[in-house]
Amino acid sequence: MARLIAQFIDNGIMLVAAAVLLRLYFKPEATRLYKKKWIPFACAFMMLYSLFEVGAAYREHLQNQLPTRQELEKTILANNTVADSDFQYTSPHGYSILIPRGYAYTEFDSGPFSLTAIKGTSGLVVARQICPDALCKIVPETCRYLKQKNQTYVFTDQQSITIGGTPAIRTNVAVTKETGPVEGFILYFKKGSNLFQVMLTCAAADFSGNKPQFESIIKSLTL
Repeated sequence: MARLIAQFIDNGIMLVAAAVLLRLYFKPEATRLYKKKWIPFACAFMMLYSLFEVGAAYREHLQNQLPTRQELEKTILANNTVADSDFQYTSPHGYSILIPRGYAYTEFDSGPFSLTAIKGTSGLVVARQICPDALCKIVPETCRYLKQKNQTYVFTDQQSITIGGTPAIRTNVAVTKETGPVEGFILYFKKGSNLFQVMLTCAAADFSGNKPQFESIIKSLTL
């Protein structure tokens, strides 16, 4: 189970990195990346590879039916909405979380991803899956599997917190991905038999500036 959760987290961060790279492709200010022909192909590969890995892992471990790749792509393309003001998003999966102004967010009705939201180099991903194990067992095992997959993963300042009386575990994360160094937070909590992972990440160079907003998003989470 921890290996599966590690796969979700690693690929969730990769999906955000690919989405950020694609957004820079359309920004004239990003002179090194603007309209570079290789970027759409690289992003498509990263996203599809991530979705394939997550889908394969999900089917293997849980034997649940996932939406097809085409359905996932259609959801991302059709339901990517830019928030014109800060608002509290309420998920049908049983949680509520702040989406700040300017984030382009996508909702998922089924599958391992519940929500993605992107702004600049920052990304929010909420993943979920059935998990019978306790948080105190899942979190250290997940960190160990992530580090086995990518030795650059570093986890610091792990804390046990509560969300409306529900136990949760939060940890800082840093990793080097294909697009460069990434920093952020991962929050784990359970609702019934579902384990949720909330990932807030951005380019390491932007982390100090984004940290207050990331903290506000975490504090906004309710069940």
